[in-house]
Amino acid sequence: MRKLWPPTYDRISIRIWAIFGSVAINLLLWTLLLLGSEGAFYWMIPGLIPAFALGAMFDRPEGTFVPIVGVAVFIIGNFGFYYLVSWGVINMFTPSKNWWPEKRT
Repeated sequence: MRKLWPPTYDRISIRIWAIFGSVAINLLLWTLLLLGSEGAFYWMIPGLIPAFALGAMFDRPEGTFVPIVGVAVFIIGNFGFYYLVSWGVINMFTPSKNWWPEKRT
C-alpha cells in the first residue's frame, strides 16, 4: 500500500493527481446527471453558487453571452471545488516532512 498511496511525495505531482481526481469526479457527476440521476445535481451545487452570483449581477440576461458565461463559470466552479477536495484528501495521506523543529546548539 505504501507504494500505491500517496501517489507522490512532491507538491507538483500531488497537484497533477488532484487535477486528475477533479476531472474524474466531474466526469462521473456529468454522466450521472445526463443519465437522469437527481442525486448528482446536489453534488454540483458548489458550481451553481458562483453561476447564480454571476447571473444576479445582470438585470436582464438577454442574448447568448450571459448563459454561455454562466455555464462556463458553473463548470469551472465545480472543477475548482473538486480540485481542492482531491488535493486535501491526497495531502491528508502524505506524510509530513521536517515538522519537528531542530534542536539549537
